[in-house]
Amino acid sequence: MKVNVLLETPLMGRTNRIAVWLPMLLSLPFGPAFARGGDDPVITAATADEEEIASSVTIRRDTFGVPHILADTEEAAAFGHGYASAEGHILTLAPLFMQARGESAAHFGSVRIAAAENAEEASADFKEAVDVLSTWDNTGARDSKGALLFVTIMRKYWEHGGATAVDWNEDLPVSTPSGIGNTELARRCLADAVREMKKKYGSLAVTWGDVHRLRRGKLDVPIAGVSEDVMGAFRNIDYREEPDGKFVAVGEDSYVLAVEFTSPPTAYSIVAYSQSGDPTSPHHADQSALFVSLVRWIPTTC
Repeated sequence: MKVNVLLETPLMGRTNRIAVWLPMLLSLPFGPAFARGGDDPVITAATADEEEIASSVTIRRDTFGVPHILADTEEAAAFGHGYASAEGHILTLAPLFMQARGESAAHFGSVRIAAAENAEEASADFKEAVDVLSTWDNTGARDSKGALLFVTIMRKYWEHGGATAVDWNEDLPVSTPSGIGNTELARRCLADAVREMKKKYGSLAVTWGDVHRLRRGKLDVPIAGVSEDVMGAFRNIDYREEPDGKFVAVGEDSYVLAVEFTSPPTAYSIVAYSQSGDPTSPHHADQSALFVSLVRWIPTTC
């Protein structure tokens, strides 16, 4: 039988640039978004306060590499979680940091510039695309107009081998990768997206929730969230196109959970597909409605 030995790793003196910014992942706000704008955070060496926090955390890893975090405070526990994540997954987490903040549109938004450069010479539909993208609120919310056009463009761009202008740089983990690497391809994908959406919807300013739905039993409501293949949304939802042309949520984010470290812990959750698979049950879709609105959370026993 394999012995599950814990390997102790105190963090005193080991704070660094990675450990400074990764704990920020733990405090990101929930909610669908592509870009929030604003200046990129400045990455600096650890401060005295951060060194103090690090000194009160111990990470113990078993023989399977699973980290067990011991901390004096909630803040220190969060710091330790970020550090442990960085140790094992920094090359994955760094690019995802940009996506988790919902900054895809900000960093890849030069597709707008590529379209706008020759907008005066472009067709009326092309100019409409520029207007829609320019006035888009950069979110994938249910009432967002512009998200569907952006997603359609970017999906075509990635599928045709499009690349970023700037690759990921470990010294600039928040602001890279960024930019459109193939402007001409981006313009062609934009033109294709315009034709596709005009033919299918008759408009480019389509409200996201009018097309993307959560359906369960008699429930049919708009839902926020974008498939992860496009990048840039904190809520990832996979969809299946139905015969009526609507995209219905079928996978990815299945629940939300918030825990307050009181004594005992206080927790609230919502399950996207509700508690019962029986269509006649009152609990077949009751939480599903809450999942799309987040207006009320269900108390959970820890």
